[in-house]
Amino acid sequence: MIYYIFIVIFPFFSFVKNKNIKIYALMLSFLFLVSFCSLRWQTGTDWLPYYDDFMSPGNRHDFEIGYVLYVKLIRYLTDNYTFFLFTTSIIPIALIFWGCLKTQKNISLTILSVCVFYSYYYLGSFFGAERRIIAIGLSFFALIQYKSNKKVQSLILILCASTFHISSLVTLSVFLINKLSLNLYKILLVLGAILSLPLSHYLSDIISSVISLIPVEIVRYKLTVYTQNAQEYGSISISGILKRVVISAVFIYTLSFDIKNNKESLFLVKTYLFGTIIYLFLSPISAMFSVISIYFTIVEILLIPTVLVRVGIFTRIPALIFIVIFYFGYQVYSILGSYPELFYPYISVFSEIQRQGIY
Repeated sequence: MIYYIFIVIFPFFSFVKNKNIKIYALMLSFLFLVSFCSLRWQTGTDWLPYYDDFMSPGNRHDFEIGYVLYVKLIRYLTDNYTFFLFTTSIIPIALIFWGCLKTQKNISLTILSVCVFYSYYYLGSFFGAERRIIAIGLSFFALIQYKSNKKVQSLILILCASTFHISSLVTLSVFLINKLSLNLYKILLVLGAILSLPLSHYLSDIISSVISLIPVEIVRYKLTVYTQNAQEYGSISISGILKRVVISAVFIYTLSFDIKNNKESLFLVKTYLFGTIIYLFLSPISAMFSVISIYFTIVEILLIPTVLVRVGIFTRIPALIFIVIFYFGYQVYSILGSYPELFYPYISVFSEIQRQGIY
């Protein structure tokens, strides 16, 4: 039940008229998200490999150089794993909040963005994948910088992200995204929705051939490992495909005015569509590609609140918030339902409970 408290209460602060109260609520939400993630113990995905790597650096896994140096720095300061989780959580969460505040001038929208983030990305990625969450935070902020026409800063952030998780190099595609027309994205979206599963067998052979041609050995090796161990990233469902197609259609239709008159809105929609197309065409080959698509689809935390404003959640139909909360709750339920043995119960560092079967 503890996982649902935040998502049931926090969205209502977006309706508060007093700006100071909303600011305090946003600050408290930041503290909650960092604390909830860093004070967990034996809870979430990938607990054991990251815990072992931190506590026994001599038996290091084959991790990227940036992450290795980061762990060495924290180990130099302390061998307390909770402190490590604290620093590992605060960096990407701060970047997510900062990116939202830079993009959205209305704090009510930022509150809703945090809710979208919590309901899917926070529980799905930030409760376990220590390398990837830093890469996601850096990559997300890189997209924000690119949107603000700060391309050099964006490039530097992406390269830094790749030293924590090599898969984040895919974010370099941001330099291509805006050059493609929206109509092309629409065509690829439709084709992906229809042909993704039937073509997956043939695309798998093509992907393997492309990976073998990559000249950088570490990149080639990592991609080969990820594709050959696809089961570690879960499985792809028809409902997942349908959900992304529907959300893409909602963005295109509801934000049509913004897309035509605002370059930033057009960029965000294109970015989400780009990630969805990756998911549609490549995820049936390996669920690893659904993880890669997150580097782009995470911009939905900025788009969904804008959609809610356009349909009148703060003016014509405020009761819509209850449907939105139900959707958020369903997202949380789906994430937790994928690995119930890893999330239930939530165990804190102060608890004497030991999760069975983790060792």
